[in-house]
Amino acid sequence: MTNDSAPEVTEPNRQPTIAVFDASEMDETHTINPTYLVGRLKVALNGRAECVKGLHEDSEYDLVVWCVGNTDDKVPGENIAVIALMGNGFKPNAEWDQRLVVDCTNKSALLPETAASYIVEMLQLRLVNDTKRFRIFQKFIRDNTLALHNPNLTGPIPFSIRKLTNLTYLALLNITLTGAIPKSIGELISLKTLNLSNNQLSGKIPVAIGELISLKTLNLSNNTLAGAIPESIIKLKNLKNWNLSYNRLSGNIPVAIGELAKLETLLFSKNTLTGAIPHSIWGLENLIELSLSKNPLTGEIPDSISKLKNLKFLNLSYNRLSGNIPVEIGELEKLEILSFSNNTLVGEIPDSIIKLKYLKDLNLSYNRLSENIPVEIGELEKLEILSFSNNTLVGEIPDSISKLKNLKDLNLSYNRLSGNIPVEIGELEKLEILSFSNNTLVGEIPDSIIKLKYLKDLNLSYNRLSENIPVEIGELEKLEILSFSNNTLVGEIPDSIIKLKYLKDLNLSYNRLSGNIPVAIGELAKLETL
Repeated sequence: MTNDSAPEVTEPNRQPTIAVFDASEMDETHTINPTYLVGRLKVALNGRAECVKGLHEDSEYDLVVWCVGNTDDKVPGENIAVIALMGNGFKPNAEWDQRLVVDCTNKSALLPETAASYIVEMLQLRLVNDTKRFRIFQKFIRDNTLALHNPNLTGPIPFSIRKLTNLTYLALLNITLTGAIPKSIGELISLKTLNLSNNQLSGKIPVAIGELISLKTLNLSNNTLAGAIPESIIKLKNLKNWNLSYNRLSGNIPVAIGELAKLETLLFSKNTLTGAIPHSIWGLENLIELSLSKNPLTGEIPDSISKLKNLKFLNLSYNRLSGNIPVEIGELEKLEILSFSNNTLVGEIPDSIIKLKYLKDLNLSYNRLSENIPVEIGELEKLEILSFSNNTLVGEIPDSISKLKNLKDLNLSYNRLSGNIPVEIGELEKLEILSFSNNTLVGEIPDSIIKLKYLKDLNLSYNRLSENIPVEIGELEKLEILSFSNNTLVGEIPDSIIKLKYLKDLNLSYNRLSGNIPVAIGELAKLETL
């Protein structure tokens, strides 16, 4: 085995060379495109076995890649990387150096350039514990960057990763890395970006992470990391982007987080973090994205949230937050996405919310909000998604809602709304989902609803709607779900309903409909529920 320190790279000005020999019988789409590697590696692309006669350890090439077509191929020399371009059931030849075998099984869709990248990536990680051969790839790392994205790489992060002390960018994502993040990660003191997301890493975040004082981006999301967020993070004064979401982290969010004044992105969603959101977070005035959703966080949203003037994305949903939505929310004038859903917030929706002119997605559903919908809600003209469902809102649906011309999803279900469905609803011509179910709405279903040509889901069930179903309901040809159940609708089922060719779910039950069921209803071939 090797000693801990990597040997000095000799001849630093010489361009490393890699010879690629294609010994396979695969078609040309599997061959390695030398033009892709030029500029990164100098490549000699040779032909068949006769071209490699005499290859040995003292070859002129730093590394030889040997593309095999079957397991009987003989690989000359010991410094050879085997690229297996095989079909299903490929098993490496026992004589091959397993550390250097890259299996391209089932990679029939690989383009030449991605095949080359795939080979280099695989070998970099496999050779990191092999000092002699790692020396070669140490020279291949371009701009002090190592990025591996291949799902076929497995196992723990090698302790010897510490050797890459000049790395500024390390991304080992979408692999199946397992085990703990080694403490030696703290020795990569030049790192500016560390991305270990979408793996199966476990254990605690090492305290040594705080030694990476040059870090600007830290992404450990989508793993199974547990334990508390280490206090050593206070040292990461240059950090701008921090993502720990989708792990199993517990304990309180460190108060010291407020010391990281350069933070622009802070994503801690889907963990088991507890306690109140520290007030220090509301002082991070450079924040653009903040998501603490899907944690059992408690406490109230403070007035000091108004300090986050640069915030565009705010998600505090699926927590146990209580109290009122602060009036000061209207001061976050750059907000585009706001979700406080699935908490226990009370009181009214503050009128100041209409100041959020850039808002595209507003979700306050599943709380205990009461009082009326703000009359001027229509001032939020960029809204695409609006959900106030599952609260105890009262009063009428404001006419101004007709001004939300970009709205695609409107959900006001499970409230105590009364009055008529505004005729102006037909002006929301981009709507795809409309649900006013489980309220106390009265009157007729406005004929203007047939103007909603993109509607896929229409649910007006559990109200007190009366009169007839609009005769031209069949004009909503994209409908997949239609529910008018539990109202007091009268008259016949319109024949035009047979035009709803995409309909999967039709529920007209518990009304006062009369006449015959249209014979042609059997033409609705996609219908699953009737």
